Amino acid sequence: MAKQENSKFSTVGRRLKSLRIENGFSNYPDLAAELAIEPKQYWLLEKDLVDFRISSLARILKYYKLSPAEFFEDVQL
Repeated sequence: MAKQENSKFSTVGRRLKSLRIENGFSNYPDLAAELAIEPKQYWLLEKDLVDFRISSLARILKYYKLSPAEFFEDVQL
């Protein structure tokens, strides 16, 4: 089955990284500190190496002032 190319972000991690950079954070440890998330844990989220806890996702969405629908609209699941 061919991969769909009409989605801007193919993973949640890529969406997170894009949001981080768009919001002026050139590195993930600074954003992780703002979010009160361990830097290694945030790095694992951006790399899609761990599943999200709902509380972590809620904290990130609140920080960026995004609804779940807005966050996931460009993510292929």
